[in-house]
Amino acid sequence: MTTTSDGAKSVFRIAVLASGSGSNLQAIIDRLHHPQFQLVDTDEEAASGDDMAPGQGDERAGDEPAGAGEAAAALEAGAPRVEVVLVISDVPGARALQRAERAGIRTAVIPARDFSDRVEHDLALVTMLCEAEPDLIVLAGYMRIVSPALLKAFPWRVINLHPALLPAFPGTHSINDAVRYGVKVTGVSDVHGAIWNAHGLDIRQLSDHVANTGTVVGFAEAEPIDPEQLLCQPCDILAPCALDRAITADNAPKLRCKLLAEGANGPTTPEADRILDARGDVFVIPDILCNAGGVTVSYFEWVQNLQRFQWEEQDVISKLEVILAKAMAKVSDFAQRHHIPNRMAAQALAIKTVADAKAARGLFP
Repeated sequence: MTTTSDGAKSVFRIAVLASGSGSNLQAIIDRLHHPQFQLVDTDEEAASGDDMAPGQGDERAGDEPAGAGEAAAALEAGAPRVEVVLVISDVPGARALQRAERAGIRTAVIPARDFSDRVEHDLALVTMLCEAEPDLIVLAGYMRIVSPALLKAFPWRVINLHPALLPAFPGTHSINDAVRYGVKVTGVSDVHGAIWNAHGLDIRQLSDHVANTGTVVGFAEAEPIDPEQLLCQPCDILAPCALDRAITADNAPKLRCKLLAEGANGPTTPEADRILDARGDVFVIPDILCNAGGVTVSYFEWVQNLQRFQWEEQDVISKLEVILAKAMAKVSDFAQRHHIPNRMAAQALAIKTVADAKAARGLFP
């Protein structure tokens, strides 16, 4: 943290690691520029006996957002200003870098493919981060599992915005689930490239390869393929699970899958969505439903914390499967009855659920 000549804290420095479009980074940037936001000195907070963050609590009348008065008072009292001082990506050309540059934030690219293993890559990250002297490191859509080298260099200063998206088994839970159900996986891609084997990939060997190299590229039992071409290969299930806007108006007419499972947030553009709807031969599981597992399990974690009782892993998986199966059945039935796409059906059901709850609860302060 930057301090003034009299030792007072002046700037709370944030470094962000991002791999993709940078929507989470943009949310951070927008929030920091909101007049409501300010980091309140924890000593003053403790003295006031108020343990709520700025902006929490009762809504207030008028145009001034809740917490704006406290933010102004904090500024006058000398509370530190919060800044994003560095954005690092492992993907050259990532949109997150463009967002950072537009906001006047320093950027850097450290591609994983330039290093022999994950530890070497993270040590390079540590070197650059040390130069930035961050008080907090935020993983905002960072699609790599960080090594202990990074965590040890910045103890208690690394936070992941989406921990449910980075399980202990790096990024392959859905693939393993598919294999367990007897599905043959023929192609896989990551930020570095894509591989293809029409006879099927050995997922256990591929997982070992990724653990050792940090990428699917170079797997001996598969042929390299252009990631864009991979999307258009014949298959039963196509699951875009990383970046948004992967399915576009250009490649939507060329898809040869029977089912599109949107594991990522917003992988299909509105233009592509209309094309797939007009085609009528691709069953779409929309992102709001397909990738809801992470949020649902986060809810399970909250329930367990309230109960002070930890469930077994199989309990979590079985409860999750029941909830997702019921949701899928409701969406599919609603779509068929009203002759609308699955995406619209899922959104309609979500809105109706909220509307019904509001009607039952009534107005409240």
